[in-house]
Amino acid sequence: MYQIRRENTIELLSDAPVWNQLSAGNPMRQATWLQCWWQCFRPALAATSEPYLVTVRDRCERLVAVLPLYRWQRRSRAVLSALGQGDACTDHVSILIAQDQDPQQIGREVGHWLAAAAKSSADYWDLLDIDGIVEGDQTIKGLVSSLQDARVTVQTLSRMNLWFKATGEETWQQYLAGLSKTNRKKTRRRCKRVDEHPELSWRPLADQHDVVEAVEQLIAIHQVRWEALGQPGSFASESMRRFAVEVAQRLYLRGQLRMPVVLRGDQPIALEMQLVGDNRVVYCYSSAMDVAHQELEPGHLITASTMQFVYEQAMAGIDMMRGDEPYKERLQGKPRRVVTLYAVAPSRTPRLRQAAWDAAFDAKQWVRSQLGRPPVTSVPF
Repeated sequence: MYQIRRENTIELLSDAPVWNQLSAGNPMRQATWLQCWWQCFRPALAATSEPYLVTVRDRCERLVAVLPLYRWQRRSRAVLSALGQGDACTDHVSILIAQDQDPQQIGREVGHWLAAAAKSSADYWDLLDIDGIVEGDQTIKGLVSSLQDARVTVQTLSRMNLWFKATGEETWQQYLAGLSKTNRKKTRRRCKRVDEHPELSWRPLADQHDVVEAVEQLIAIHQVRWEALGQPGSFASESMRRFAVEVAQRLYLRGQLRMPVVLRGDQPIALEMQLVGDNRVVYCYSSAMDVAHQELEPGHLITASTMQFVYEQAMAGIDMMRGDEPYKERLQGKPRRVVTLYAVAPSRTPRLRQAAWDAAFDAKQWVRSQLGRPPVTSVPF
């Protein structure tokens, strides 16, 4: 019924209309995002890294699904990871699928192909290491089931949640009414503060030059804050800085970038890079706030105004993406776990592999407990 094969180039991403039909309107699954990621991160990847796109076509040669991976070497083992993975923190990684296809069936077909490909001289792999999957993904459920049937050792683990607030039929006023009295008052004040404060203003993006300037300012403010805390920050690598600037420009030209910037005088004190999906969801991708102005709550001002925008523009919802910051629950976001899928290619020693993985997992859990970090949880698919 299906023709499944691997393609070792990213030429498919050049045909954005065909590719994007499989994306469910999510910009992080679309050609612009993934093509830009490959171009910006490819120079920093291992020299042996190559695209590994598992494509599924129907009897009429129509592309109905694709699993966008790349293959690289780790200690002489061939590893498959997702395009967009790593520093870019791409969420909603999945098998991209046409709307008229059965998700679990497609997942099973791809899993069966991958299990067989592990033994192939051309399409071989030793490990799967795929991050950014969201709990409940039905194509991944089919994939995991099929891999396990083929004696592949699979683990699906999570360290944090993704938070999503759907608007449904609710209006902005109805949303406010559902907040606690204290939170409702704060939200209303924050929505008005920029317009009412004599020193504050919003800076619109007039052209690509403004986009580049805003992203570079976001990176600079973000890095200052995290480096002061002894952390590398999200933009420590040149590849990530280049990616943020480049993908923001491309999204801007496609009408998929929203970037609120709060000024105090002529100085930016808070910025957020948001992606606007064809599915009418706003994705809050990356933000920065100058702690020297935290008494004005500039980060909260952007969050409150974004919530108001989402409701007043009749968007489908707001995706606050990965991370368990307390404000996401206060905004009535609903958590879904972000999952990393690990798998070892089939062999004759599944019990030994499983025992080794269990021992390593227990050791990592102990280390996290000693560092005061929350435990990694196993997520069934």
